[in-house]
Amino acid sequence: MKEIDGLLLFLEVARRGSFSEAARWMNQPTTTISRKIQQLESELNTKLFHRTTRSLSLTEMGERLLPKAKLIIETTQEMRREVETHAGTPTGRLHITSSTTVLEKVAPFLVDFVKQYPNISFNLESASRNVDLAKHGIDFAFRLGPLIDSSLISIPIAPLRYALVAEKHFAQSRPTLTHPSDLVNWPCIRSHIDGLLYPWHFAREKETFSFDIDNFILSNDLRVSAQFVLKGLGVAYLPFKLIKKQLDEGKLVSLLDDWIPADRELNLVYINRKYLPSKSKAFIEFIRERRRLIEVAVNSSC
Repeated sequence: MKEIDGLLLFLEVARRGSFSEAARWMNQPTTTISRKIQQLESELNTKLFHRTTRSLSLTEMGERLLPKAKLIIETTQEMRREVETHAGTPTGRLHITSSTTVLEKVAPFLVDFVKQYPNISFNLESASRNVDLAKHGIDFAFRLGPLIDSSLISIPIAPLRYALVAEKHFAQSRPTLTHPSDLVNWPCIRSHIDGLLYPWHFAREKETFSFDIDNFILSNDLRVSAQFVLKGLGVAYLPFKLIKKQLDEGKLVSLLDDWIPADRELNLVYINRKYLPSKSKAFIEFIRERRRLIEVAVNSSC
């Protein structure tokens, strides 16, 4: 903004008719005013003032520049006022994406946000895959960890409880599970996003085990995976809240309970930008303040 500052000084010197008067008005040394005017003249490659020991007057080019400089300064000041107004009152539209199951739990909080910030509207997109935020102009995404894209800023929202489950009669017909490695003898229903498999991590005391074999049915929708489990097609590693009702009813049984770690987390992610608009800052602050309530909601039964 050096050019804008130079034009502002040019206007003040022209208005006051004196470097010393302009310096007094702007509370700057006269030498500073003179030096900055000289820099502006150098950048424009023209003289703006006729200087003598007794008088100061505009050159022909200075006269021609004066109304244009006034327009530029007035426009700049108007832009700053508009930015300050929007900074005080967040305005605009937020584009947010999430899986359907998470969006159902978060939606009530978004209603509260709209009530608090009536000048902000939403474009909500339900997606079973990880959408490129920059490519599709998306402001925020709610995503289940672990996160893959390290270039995104993430805000942990809620740890998620998971369970390894199977249909009751199906489980009774299979070899007993005593260790996660025994799953090699079980058909498994795996979940993925854009072809990337969610890992199955197990841990007990100091022992850890990661499950990665080929005997699985693949789905990119957790609800579909839950239906496959209910039909007795295999065992699946699913969010507890998604299958709590079926567990309570005895239709499903949980397996290897003492091996299930709390390593999954719901995150709010967004693109790393130097300057976030006020609407985004308001949304981040809103989610942070309600993080505990969202955690309760996403871990409640369906």
